[in-house]
Amino acid sequence: MAKLHTSKASARHRQRHLRVSSRTSHRRGRIRATPITSRCGDRRTMLARALQVWPHELEDTPQARLQIVRKLERTLRAERRRGTAGHWTYDLARHAELLRLYREEVARLPLPERIARRHRRG
Repeated sequence: MAKLHTSKASARHRQRHLRVSSRTSHRRGRIRATPITSRCGDRRTMLARALQVWPHELEDTPQARLQIVRKLERTLRAERRRGTAGHWTYDLARHAELLRLYREEVARLPLPERIARRHRRG
């Protein structure tokens, strides 16, 4: 029969590991997901929660919407990279919320911009 390690050093290591893992299990990542139940909020609130934007960037003009769509594209790309890499800060709920916001913003763009975005790949 194999002899188990019961030395004081291995016991201390096990205790330290359990202490650290229990301490970190209740913590959340730095990137917090917007709860899906918050869909009843208005556009400005939802975008401000999902992105780091200034209030003047959330205006309801075509230029401001285009900037928001570009920022959402960049943020979605970064979130996708985190997910495929298996990074600990990846959050599926945040990814889904960003995708929903992106689709809503693209739908509100003027028609020529929507057509250009639909046919662009890259």
